[in-house]
Amino acid sequence: MKARLKIYGLIVLTVAAVAAVFDYAYSELSALVWHVRHGFHTEVWGTRLLVPLSYEADEPNGLPSLSITKLPGHFSGAWGVILIDLRSRISPEGVEAADALARQRGIKAVIDKARVGERPAVFAGRQGKCVEYRNEVVEYRLQGFEIVCGFEGEVSVQFLGSPKLKDDFYRIIQSAEAVKGKS
Repeated sequence: MKARLKIYGLIVLTVAAVAAVFDYAYSELSALVWHVRHGFHTEVWGTRLLVPLSYEADEPNGLPSLSITKLPGHFSGAWGVILIDLRSRISPEGVEAADALARQRGIKAVIDKARVGERPAVFAGRQGKCVEYRNEVVEYRLQGFEIVCGFEGEVSVQFLGSPKLKDDFYRIIQSAEAVKGKS
């Protein structure tokens, strides 16, 4: 009887330990499962992109858009989301014009943006420009980072998240390449 109780106790402790590890590292495990299923790349409308280990991508399901996310985790730290749209005319200038028009019309901004940088970039052979902003959600005093890029051929890419992931963002978009035989 005593041996049986020890075995049951050991099983309960093992299950509790596994559940605790799963809860503690859920985002890392989620990304790992994505990579086991998909590898280290994803594809949307004939464009192939790198997906680093701590990131995962959604399924485009035939749509010309895709998001690549990094959930905050105990091991991987910062969070961020990259939104890619292959049929959008959003550009950094368009975003700034819309923000200026809203301020001009007296619309109270929920997000206070400060432009902090600009740089050229390439996405699957398309030349473009990326504008970087530091954001603050005024009402909640939350700070974040945003990058808005516009590329030739109606392609837009945006990043929202931690400024720590800025280098990851540029590495991911620079990895984009056209897949032969697809457009």
